[in-house]
Amino acid sequence: MNRIVFISAGPGNPQYLLPIAHQVIAQSQILIGRPDLLDLWEHQNKFKLTVNIENLYSQLIEFQQKYELTAVLISGDATLFSMLNNFHFPLKIEIIPGISSFQYFCSRLKINWNSLKIINLHGNKNLSPFISALEQGYGMIVFTGGLYSATNLLKIASLISPKRMGALGVNLSLPKEFIQLGPVQELCNIQVSESDLALIYLSPSENKGIGFFEDEDYARTRIPFSKKETRMMVCSLLELSSSMTVLEIGGGSGGTTIDIARRIPEGILFSIEKNQEACQLIQQNSERFRTYNVKCIYGIAPNDIPQKLFDRIFIGGSGGSLASIIESSSKLLKKEGILVMTAISLSHVTEGINIIKNNSFHSLSAFQQSISRIDPNDKNLMMKSLNPIFFIKAVKS
Repeated sequence: MNRIVFISAGPGNPQYLLPIAHQVIAQSQILIGRPDLLDLWEHQNKFKLTVNIENLYSQLIEFQQKYELTAVLISGDATLFSMLNNFHFPLKIEIIPGISSFQYFCSRLKINWNSLKIINLHGNKNLSPFISALEQGYGMIVFTGGLYSATNLLKIASLISPKRMGALGVNLSLPKEFIQLGPVQELCNIQVSESDLALIYLSPSENKGIGFFEDEDYARTRIPFSKKETRMMVCSLLELSSSMTVLEIGGGSGGTTIDIARRIPEGILFSIEKNQEACQLIQQNSERFRTYNVKCIYGIAPNDIPQKLFDRIFIGGSGGSLASIIESSSKLLKKEGILVMTAISLSHVTEGINIIKNNSFHSLSAFQQSISRIDPNDKNLMMKSLNPIFFIKAVKS
């Protein structure tokens, strides 16, 4: 069968291509890639085609029928943050591995990268993994360009982790290579455009973990707002992990919204809220705490629930439609997914338990949380009681 070979072109310098990659390029009848990569082989007399993601699938089917060997150049390593992520087709292809720009960058910095987080913000608008890694003190390599410049990302790093050391790399392995080391507060003054592919290295810092903000840290109005202890319990019951898709019904002022979103930095949280002022507060608090993975939907559940599968569902408010909300949303909850709801009245708890029993759930549990706060500055250390909250948790069968 005629061959289609995806070739890892490395950071852009032909010297960093594997010998087998050079052989395949020389033997190919057609060469596909970005203009700058194709220019590296302008001396070779063969048909060259600029890559077009939208048409590449149909083109490859055509070329596989016409040519014995079609070569597709991919910058960096083909198996890391490449166009292969967008390919889900039955074509028989081959892949030649290569050196990624981050491997080259680490070698120039003389650092070991096996403990670093690798974050791709090249054309990726979700900053949440980057923010989370900064807050938790991870050492990291960040791919930039397209939507966020290296300069903008270094400015964010200087606000969250001002004492960090780092490095900035542009045009790696090429004649105009630029590498600068220093504190992030100094590196963020170097101007790099959004169109420039650049890499950032950030050294490990103090691991602060993912804490909970105080109630007074949030932007608030008369809209109901959950207490810190309640938010802590909700996040614990949901058993969250990094890349989950979560549905929240009744976001309120966004307190629980923010705490859930911070624990799923590589996932997304859909928060449905029927009050427009509350939606604005959720968006305002999302900006304040840099949780860019929150999608607030101004609408009414269950009609406006996105038709997608969810790993977790949290019901913080139902607006009198609890039965239809649980029945509709439970159909979208993945097998063994968790549903959690809160209530302030016993009648609401009874209703929730009965509805859940009539749907496909198991491991149903319910309990009440009663919290009293003590002000350490009060000489009598008097306790101030908060309103009791009921919790219901169930697992999808």
